[in-house]
Parts: sequence; structure tokens; C-alpha cells
Amino acid sequence: MKLLPYDKFQFIVNAPISEVRERLADHVEPRSFWNIFAGGGNSDFIGKIENDSFKIHRNISYRNSFLPTICGSLEPHPLGTKVSIRMRLHLLVIAFLIFWIFQAVKFTLPFSGIIWADIGQLVFLVGAPLLMTYLAFWFEAKKAKIILAGR
Repeated sequence: MKLLPYDKFQFIVNAPISEVRERLADHVEPRSFWNIFAGGGNSDFIGKIENDSFKIHRNISYRNSFLPTICGSLEPHPLGTKVSIRMRLHLLVIAFLIFWIFQAVKFTLPFSGIIWADIGQLVFLVGAPLLMTYLAFWFEAKKAKIILAGR
């Protein structure tokens, strides 16, 4: 079980790089002003593909700030193409979580002393956002992994 909202994996596709790039491009819609807010659409992913690398995220019709950013590369392999993928949180979400945790600790610790109720409050203020991040990220990462591995 992975604790951090970060995943890195590879798989081999029995096809040349050009064909893998085309198959991926068939399922990736370019980022535009409208699909940032509206979502939906016909493609599985939104993002960009450049040469032998890509940066995409799942095309969803609902809001999820913890949606994984998927960065990947295509490399030649004796059996076809090696696809290397890295999933992580958006950098602004990471910055907000660090800010939130710092503020929760800064606000709660000076008042806590030995009062266990305040320690419980700190655990809640830090634990709830981390649990929410963990669950939402891995919920989406699992779906994206299934879609990508099936391509």
C-alpha cells in the first residue's frame, strides 16, 4: 500500500512508438479553455503529446482537485515500446496542502499544552485533508491506470 499520492510504473506495448503515439493521441483531447471548466467530451484524457512524451489527466465531468497529473514517455524496446508513467498531484494542490498543515500546526500547538482535546483537533485538522487527498487521488489513479494499460 502506497502512502504518498505518487505512482510510477512501466509497461511494454507490442507495437512501434509511432503506433503507440497514434493510439494514445486517439484518446487525448488537447487542452482548451472550455474543457478546463466543462469536462466531459468524447476523449478519455485531456492534455498534450509532444514527440515521445505526454502530460495528461483524465477527462472527468465532475470536480476533483486531487486528479492525478500523468506524465509519461515512450521509449523503443526490443519487444515494441516501453511506456513509462508517473502520476502525481498538481503542484498547486501540494502547495495548498503544505500551507494547510503548517497553519493547522501553527494554530493548534500553542494552545494545546497537555489538553488532549486540542491534540485531537490537530489530528483532525491534519488527518482529514490527508485522508481525503489519499482516497481521492488513488480512486482516480486506479481508473487512469486501467485505461492506460488497456491502450
